[in-house]
Amino acid sequence: MLTLIGEYHGELETDKEGKIVSRWLQGIGTGQVSYDYVIPLDVHRLAGMDFEQQFFNTIELPTYTKTGKISKKVRKVTQKTDEFKGYIEALKERLYDTKPNAVVAFGSNVLNCLTDMGNILNYRGSVLDSTLVPGLKVIPVVHPKWIYDKAQWQYYYLNSIDIKKAGYESTFTGIHRNEFRSIIAPSFNICIDFLERLCGEQQLWSFDIETRAGSIACLGFCVGSEAICIPIQTTQGPAWSVDEEAVIWQKVGKVFASNPNLVGQNLTYDLDWMLDYGVEACGIALDTMIGQFILAPEMPKGLDYICSIYTDAIYYKDEGKTWTSKIPDEQLWKYNCKDTYYTLKAADEIYKTLSGNGMLALWEDYGKKLFPIALEIQKRGLEVDNQSKEELQRIIIEEYHKLRPQVVDAVGYEINVNSPKAVQKHLRENLHLPLRKKRGRDTITADEDALMGFLTK
Repeated sequence: MLTLIGEYHGELETDKEGKIVSRWLQGIGTGQVSYDYVIPLDVHRLAGMDFEQQFFNTIELPTYTKTGKISKKVRKVTQKTDEFKGYIEALKERLYDTKPNAVVAFGSNVLNCLTDMGNILNYRGSVLDSTLVPGLKVIPVVHPKWIYDKAQWQYYYLNSIDIKKAGYESTFTGIHRNEFRSIIAPSFNICIDFLERLCGEQQLWSFDIETRAGSIACLGFCVGSEAICIPIQTTQGPAWSVDEEAVIWQKVGKVFASNPNLVGQNLTYDLDWMLDYGVEACGIALDTMIGQFILAPEMPKGLDYICSIYTDAIYYKDEGKTWTSKIPDEQLWKYNCKDTYYTLKAADEIYKTLSGNGMLALWEDYGKKLFPIALEIQKRGLEVDNQSKEELQRIIIEEYHKLRPQVVDAVGYEINVNSPKAVQKHLRENLHLPLRKKRGRDTITADEDALMGFLTK
């Protein structure tokens, strides 16, 4: 059984939210579906208050100086109200009684109740284990109200995919993930053996580098279900002797020169670095970023998004990205192995989808053939026509001065759009629009999301 869990009772079954949820459910077949909510029937959304304002309290805790004295500064902490904790406990009891195989958590607040995690945009589509009811599978999706309020229509498509995934997960108990082996801190001989094996492989293999302080920190390779991270520089200095590193680079060059089945994410970045070491790829089977762009040019194409669609990875991209000397080497190496493994898994699915949709020729005859050109541009630069550039700038400035009086006439006075206070004053005093506070803060906002919310209403 699959259970859909919303914030307030009935919100997923009525009005426009109910209609959009019904459409998403059409993609999961005829399995049993039920609804549940964190907030019960007799508790209503208070006018002018969002969920956090109604069910969370902000308290101030003291901070201390290095000498142990109480500081003048305080630390603000947001906590659930006792009332809200009671609703969560009641939800827990109901889930133990109904025993669904999987639940769909609509929005960050429900996700946090079930898993103690936040940031729905990161974790949407992941299959998570509930901390509220251990053993229960949780698939987070974006709340339909947020899609409407913020006009983020791309998430309509993503929710349909995520709920279809939830429908599949509801057909069995337990979380079944594809396991892979990560080889970190390998010996010299293990590195050489792995690279030699890659030279003769006929299946797809993936590659990814991580950099630190302007140089290559490690090289990641994956084939099948085995990923290896070969360190080059550690936080303590070079990972190898000069002779050992020279042999490793020779073997890496041999892999690239002999095996054309390479896949990667945004490969022009990695291959540009490799050219500095005299390493050049003899062939590229697929770049997942470009493949995803061909399939859905209007959607994101970062590896975090690609993983959420094509793999069973739990969001991990916040484990690192900018590597400093303070981040342990082991964390970097594990991250590198995840990147190579999940890129390889995604590449296989994207390739199948391209083939199935008759779009593989766009990659083979267009995307792949642009790689040498892109690499050359990165190395040599792209010539700029400064005369045309200045002409375009002149046209833009002229158009700005033509439109400016129309804006002033519509508003009724000069307004500095770069001033948050001026924009807020106009919205509140002239347009009589209700400004909202930033999430988790006491300050009001008129940022782009707030303006988009007014526009859609």
